[in-house]
Amino acid sequence: MAGEEVWIIDDNLEVADCLKQYGALLGYNVRTFELAGNALEEIVHRGARPEVVVCDLQGKQENGKHVGMDGNQFFLEAYPHLLGSLRYLITASDEIPPIVNSMHVKVIRKPISPKYFYNLIARDIADLVDACAGNSQ
Repeated sequence: MAGEEVWIIDDNLEVADCLKQYGALLGYNVRTFELAGNALEEIVHRGARPEVVVCDLQGKQENGKHVGMDGNQFFLEAYPHLLGSLRYLITASDEIPPIVNSMHVKVIRKPISPKYFYNLIARDIADLVDACAGNSQ
């Protein structure tokens, strides 16, 4: 499947740009955000509903301090607006935040292979489509 809107929220612009370029080659409509708050603004106040949202757990840091919100905060605030979206948290940490289970957020471990990343998304989208087709019969 391709053409779906994929949002990548990561302050590491090299990672975000690599995932964006690879996704575009596969036909996905990929948007990147350096700050989770900017993506949240689009979702909550402008009604954007991407099919896939991927957010870095740690969030942006400057001089060792957090700037804005992290992935936990983002999904807590965005969750009611993303019920039909696939949600992923990317992290290098071995600790799994509680939000993963309570809000059906999947974890993708860093480092991320673009090929693995989009294979996972394609499989999850196909599973979701199959589940919806089964519910409509």
